[in-house]
Amino acid sequence: MGWRRVEGRVAYACTYYFKYNENSWLAKMGWRRVEGRVAVVEGDPEYPKLSERLQGADYASKGFNNMKLNL
Repeated sequence: MGWRRVEGRVAYACTYYFKYNENSWLAKMGWRRVEGRVAVVEGDPEYPKLSERLQGADYASKGFNNMKLNL
């Protein structure tokens, strides 16, 4: 009975972490979560789906390009 309780708590903690912690430049430590794109093949309504990354700096920005800083 004890291992099931531990497994349940670990599963809950992992679910909470991956649901509410985003991969941004503000994080100092933690696991890195990378999300891939959805595969789009011929015949799909969105077939010629282009990448959302238009410039080279967009590939490793971690949301830094979208920050509005009042300097």
